[in-house]
Amino acid sequence: MLLSLTDLVELRIDLTSESGFLSPNEAVTGVSALTKLKVFSLEFECITPYERENQHSLPTRVALSALTSFKFKGVSEYLEDLVAMIDVPHLDHLDIAFYSLDQVIFDTPQFLQLITRIPKLQVPVKAHIGFDDPEIWIEFSSPTEASSNMLTLGILCIPPDPRFPCMAQFCRSPFFPLPTLESLYIGGGRYSERDRQYRIENTQWLDFLEPFATVKNLYLSKEFAPRIAPALGQLVGERVTEVLPTLENIFVEDFQPAGPVYEAIRKFVASRQRSDPPMPMVISDWAGIRPDQEQYFGDPVFLL
Repeated sequence: MLLSLTDLVELRIDLTSESGFLSPNEAVTGVSALTKLKVFSLEFECITPYERENQHSLPTRVALSALTSFKFKGVSEYLEDLVAMIDVPHLDHLDIAFYSLDQVIFDTPQFLQLITRIPKLQVPVKAHIGFDDPEIWIEFSSPTEASSNMLTLGILCIPPDPRFPCMAQFCRSPFFPLPTLESLYIGGGRYSERDRQYRIENTQWLDFLEPFATVKNLYLSKEFAPRIAPALGQLVGERVTEVLPTLENIFVEDFQPAGPVYEAIRKFVASRQRSDPPMPMVISDWAGIRPDQEQYFGDPVFLL
């Protein structure tokens, strides 16, 4: 059927447990004749067991020259074999979600090479992290194209409880694109009205934030500020310069200069100012608007 639709520009394949299995080789063969295809989505709606192909048996790479957007949901092993068979020179948007039963598998050199071969994906300077049951996700975008997320990486854990440790491990993985990240948004999710109660220890938050070594601006939603601020307030000694070492500004949604969030951030700022050399910081109110929309910032609040 696909071989007869040579003018197709957008293709979405959703595979359920009843629809059967589609191998990476079959998927690539099916789209190889679609020379005008710009958008390709391949999603498994449930965890499908998959055994890696023999690398010597994989066919020659197929060039999908018109493809600009690729979306995938499934296990990482499947994605590895699929991207090993394609060249996508004009790709500028990736939306990837991995299933994980207990931990994320990070042996994904083919996926890493895919990201590094796309120049536009080498300069994400802001990221937005959110929680949507059962997924935790992070979106990367550029300030010059605020309405378009260049790279979205998500983890769907079954059961959902381990998803935060999975993302923390995910952030430490070799293929995580952090080198140019300057702004980090931590919000409630795409449906922020769902105020989920995540039981995350302070040490877990600190381990999660530690890889974000280049972040200068940290934005906290009102749902997550009461969870992250106490973790920052516990930082003392050398540890205070190891977590977010280049941080200059903290923006808190509906920030009030009183209460537990204020006190925790005040302790964090005091510890940073006692470090050698002192690390000044500005705390500001923030309206909490998503980073791809116009934002409002209140007057800076100097805690000390």
